[in-house]
Amino acid sequence: MKTETEETKQQTIAEFIAKHGITMKAVYAGRRTEERKAGADAKSKPWEFFLWHCTLERKQAGKTLLMDQEYRMGIGNITVRPSTTAKPGTRAHADHVARWGKPTPPQADNVLDSLSLDARANEQTFEDWAGDFCYDTDSREAERIYHACIECGRKLSAFLGRELVRELQQCEPL
Repeated sequence: MKTETEETKQQTIAEFIAKHGITMKAVYAGRRTEERKAGADAKSKPWEFFLWHCTLERKQAGKTLLMDQEYRMGIGNITVRPSTTAKPGTRAHADHVARWGKPTPPQADNVLDSLSLDARANEQTFEDWAGDFCYDTDSREAERIYHACIECGRKLSAFLGRELVRELQQCEPL
């Protein structure tokens, strides 16, 4: 007999990945900068990020299914070789990070969580989606982002199938 806690516990994305045998490879594609959008606060800085090319893989009925996806991570996602002399917050520490810091690859649960959120656009009109994310419905940039989310949802459905996309969307968010 299950306890009330066991019955209401949501599946995690990591459990979903294990249950369905999903694996991922991430290939580093470099550090990039995205300029400020038109109309952004004049004080805002360009966004710097690490670009990764991710390939998700799973088996279904003896076939290997693949999904390729770009994934962006902020530049704070690094692993640094420990320094024995540089104290955090000092110029020496910043120089050490710049020299020895290596981008930390994304994990499959983070990538699937992002794709799951993007795929929700397939269930909404542009106007509803824009309202949920505080975009102006007259914005061409917002419409471009909406259509990119729709495309992510289509790719995810082709990779997992609609039933598994729904299961993924019921997982506990990260």
